[in-house]
Amino acid sequence: MNDGAVGAARVAELEIRGLVRRYTAQSVVGPLSFSVAAGEFVSLLGPSGCGKTTTLRCIAGFETPDEGGIFLEGERIDRRPPNRRNIGLVFQSYALFPHLTIFENVAFGLRLRRLGAPEIRRRVADALNLVGLADLADRYPRALSGGQQQRIAIARSVVLEPRILMFDEPLSNLDFKLRVAMRNELRELQRRLGKTAIYVTHDQSEALALSDRIVVMSNGRIEQIGSPREVYERPANPFVADFIGNSNLLDALVVAVAPDATTVRTDRGLTLRAAPAARNAGDRVVVMIRPEHVRLASARGAPGENAMRVRVSEATYLGQDLHLRVVAGEQGLTVMAPASTLRSLSVGDEVDAAVAAVDVLLLPA
Repeated sequence: MNDGAVGAARVAELEIRGLVRRYTAQSVVGPLSFSVAAGEFVSLLGPSGCGKTTTLRCIAGFETPDEGGIFLEGERIDRRPPNRRNIGLVFQSYALFPHLTIFENVAFGLRLRRLGAPEIRRRVADALNLVGLADLADRYPRALSGGQQQRIAIARSVVLEPRILMFDEPLSNLDFKLRVAMRNELRELQRRLGKTAIYVTHDQSEALALSDRIVVMSNGRIEQIGSPREVYERPANPFVADFIGNSNLLDALVVAVAPDATTVRTDRGLTLRAAPAARNAGDRVVVMIRPEHVRLASARGAPGENAMRVRVSEATYLGQDLHLRVVAGEQGLTVMAPASTLRSLSVGDEVDAAVAAVDVLLLPA
């Protein structure tokens, strides 16, 4: 996971200013505004239908915005055809030509540019070496695995030497283990090339693992922009908190405000101390607690802030972790705990729990 607002320290290479794409009066993407710094890896993350692929297609030139502008290094490009934007796009389906060899697939765009044969051979060889498939140049796509086809699709984009690389859910067709391996390779490749990258995904783990910054989208709007750590640990609202990672989201009322803490009571009667927040007594809030921040103690009376006695109502063994559902009074909570420290815990057991006030986040209701 990459921390820090990387884009703030670099010059913006790509800028999206007030982009709007209308399909019907009810189906509108935008207005969207964000920038991507040179060499930065930015993910557009959100559920299906939120507008992330439409945004990518507008940047690439396959969709025409109804409002706003797209600027590459300060020059407006949204009025240019796709082949004059200097942007490479890797599709979800890879879109390889089945009747062409791997060499010819990668060389296809270079031939359209009417480059000479020696230059084509050199650049194709460099691209295939870059993705580690130089020995497969004479094969056809049908002879390749899904991971190899994905690498060829990347090579076909890289060989054109674009200013920006864009990816439209390129790993979604792969199984889990291969997806994890390929995302690591993809990030390493982007770093070696030093290319600016925009990556569309609905997979939160991919976005957290790959990105310098994440643009979280919902219903055609931007909900939050920040580093992986920022959007995970300090989500802007309940949607972001719920979409990225697992969360306990509890409707609550602020009952007291002090310089060192804010006290809330959930609708199910659980009183919690949270970090100081700009709230007033009587305000409605949503309390967010990540499951891994609820600490369980094997010994009764273990110290900690927001101490409570809980009863285990569900327990699921997940190898190194236990996924638990516990009840404190009438308030249910989800807890993720190391299995090694709580081997004997089972449904019906009672145990002490605690959560630090700094890990109790108050979101707008």
